[in-house]
Amino acid sequence: MAPWGISDQKIPQGRLALFSYLSVICVVLLLVGFWKLQVVQSDHFADLAEKNRIRYIPIIAPRGVMLDREGRVLADSYPSFSILLLRDDPKQLEKNLPRIEDGLGIAPDDLSDQLADAQGEPKFQPIVIKPAASEADIAFVESHRADLPMLELMMVQRRRYPHGEMLANTIGYVGEVSPQDLAKNPDKYRPGDIIGKAGLEREYNDQIVGTDGMRRVVVNSIGKMVRTLDDVEAIPGKPIQLTIDYDLQSVADADFANKEGALVAMDARTGEILAMVSRPTYDPNDFAVRIPPEEWAELNTDSETPLLNRAIQAQLAPGSVFKIVMATAMLESKAIPANYTVNCPGSATFYGRTFHCDHAHGLVDLHRGIVASCDVYFYNVGKLLGIDRISHYAMGLGLGRRTGIDLPGEEPGLIPTEDWVEHDRSRRERRHVDASAPAQERRRTSARRVPAVG
Repeated sequence: MAPWGISDQKIPQGRLALFSYLSVICVVLLLVGFWKLQVVQSDHFADLAEKNRIRYIPIIAPRGVMLDREGRVLADSYPSFSILLLRDDPKQLEKNLPRIEDGLGIAPDDLSDQLADAQGEPKFQPIVIKPAASEADIAFVESHRADLPMLELMMVQRRRYPHGEMLANTIGYVGEVSPQDLAKNPDKYRPGDIIGKAGLEREYNDQIVGTDGMRRVVVNSIGKMVRTLDDVEAIPGKPIQLTIDYDLQSVADADFANKEGALVAMDARTGEILAMVSRPTYDPNDFAVRIPPEEWAELNTDSETPLLNRAIQAQLAPGSVFKIVMATAMLESKAIPANYTVNCPGSATFYGRTFHCDHAHGLVDLHRGIVASCDVYFYNVGKLLGIDRISHYAMGLGLGRRTGIDLPGEEPGLIPTEDWVEHDRSRRERRHVDASAPAQERRRTSARRVPAVG
């Protein structure tokens, strides 16, 4: 009799054989699978494992500080956080994009454009999707490390201009590298890089920008850093010392408060710029983080042109300063006697237009003409000298061309000559004729200027 609970019924030999064959097949399949994993596809899975556990975190180099001639800070940097997006798992990234956009308050089109711009970059290289992270953004990243491991925080050095609008048009501002900059310098810049966009920030960008570092870290399954494999420290940008005198600049800025115009204070012995003012102006701190498109459009369309550096770009008549040029032309050319005098009754008419002095100066010679800044005297001198002689000496003194100051965008100015005046007069007359002609005649004239295609 069989023991209690055990049936004495035997298993059929056919079933036992089938079970044995199935077991052998399973073992063979497992062995084949292990062989494929360990031998055939070992490199592939090792690479995937490496990407999953190793991250490359850029270390952004701080820009060099700008100092005045006494070593006082005019521009520096402060620590902040940016949010990185890791792109080594495209499927997970695409699946979680809506959550990322919603959690960080990023417009879908904006994030899509950033990903498109980074298509040519290596997949292991993160991109900056939010340059200046708020406390809420930081909290979102930290609280979603388990389910959104493609987000990472990076400490950066944000540009700061402690004196606000002071020297804004001279120092300039920084901004994110543009598609045009990337196309011109594909080996130099990456999407999200911050570079100088105007003023000295642009002129000396290569010296100020420094060299970024890189940290290679091991992370666990929820994206938490376990250990650092290697660390290449960032090299800060070089500081630059300007010739600007902060005290003099402060006085000049205070004098121009709520005014429009420009001022340049220069050491005549060396040519060093001690102060430079251009008003109205802007606050370069607004550009330290990505400036909103509407704010940028407002600055560009503002009728007061705050982005224009009037000291080197405005095309304006020089005013009474030009009397020094006139006096030089008078004495050097000897076309007019040095003791030439004019009676100033307070006004005079030249070429059908009346010009006024602030009051009647009476009999005026060259010395008194300069001291009293007598317009009537120098209008008479100008009429006797002629436009070409005035132009010759003005250009000889450096007017009408760039000074070569180390600021981008300097305009050369204009010193008219007789040929230029005739050309300008002819151009204005043609415009007047075209504007006064009947519309039908203008259309016929325009049609005659179009070449026939045959």
